[in-house]
Amino acid sequence: LRSPQRGHAARSHFGLLLQGPGGELLVVCSVHLHPPAAVSDKAQDSIEYLRYLAPLKEMLAGLLRCEEVVEDGACVALLGDFNVSPQDFASLTKQDSFWEAFQPVESGEPTAFASNPCSTGDFMLCCNVGSRSSSLGINLPPESLPLLVQQEEEVLWQSKALGPSDFGLFQQFCDDVVTDVRSRLPFFRAHACLNHASESIARALRTLEEALPPPLPASPALPPPPKPAAAVLLSSQARRPMPPARPLDSSKQSDLIVSLRETCPRLDGQKHQLCQMWRGGTLLKKGLASSDHRPLVFFGSPAREHEKRIA
Repeated sequence: LRSPQRGHAARSHFGLLLQGPGGELLVVCSVHLHPPAAVSDKAQDSIEYLRYLAPLKEMLAGLLRCEEVVEDGACVALLGDFNVSPQDFASLTKQDSFWEAFQPVESGEPTAFASNPCSTGDFMLCCNVGSRSSSLGINLPPESLPLLVQQEEEVLWQSKALGPSDFGLFQQFCDDVVTDVRSRLPFFRAHACLNHASESIARALRTLEEALPPPLPASPALPPPPKPAAAVLLSSQARRPMPPARPLDSSKQSDLIVSLRETCPRLDGQKHQLCQMWRGGTLLKKGLASSDHRPLVFFGSPAREHEKRIA
């Protein structure tokens, strides 16, 4: 799904055509839609919202044109997080007969934590599409296919939300995460400081190694003694060149380089120990019971059996 006006509102969905043991067909798609506010800047912008849903509609229409569905009919089910209430979804899509044919199946309770865009946005949309025989041979466009409901084989769906309605397990999980992060944070910060120290020591080591004076050159051979007559004239020209100046603390500089080279492996070992302390402890896992969305169960039965149970 992609909104042409706001490119960040995009979703990819897959639809499946399933066949049961008795030959019954089910077109199913798990959806996770953007809230309407992410699709358009205008409140209740049905035109932009329908454009956003157009790729999903096209995919479903393609599945409904399959030979098996055309011949035998099928039940179409879209279930997941719509991020909008069933009532608001119906209001946003009422101008399109395709979406108007779908009926919401909801639990009637909050299904998402209050921090979500909609606390009742988890539900199912379903529609029973009739076979070719039930349409009396009338060739209708794909947009009208969901309107071909085969009443005698209609499936009635119900929904049940599991888990506590107050999301107590989710809030407990959030508290556990905060407590766990606080307990690990000192080790994480210490590890970052050791990383910084290790990088600083490596830079200092490179600086000292570059400043280390080169070894003294070998002493040049002494020139032959001058002739006595020219001794005074050549004395200034035959002087031995002075060696380059050498720092007085060169030995201490070398000792410091050796010490820093020994420090780096020790820091690496300490960082490894901190990693084990930081990553150790109990691993928190988020499950269905501790999610910010309640698990939903959908179950359906033929309308005839439902009427018999009521009677």
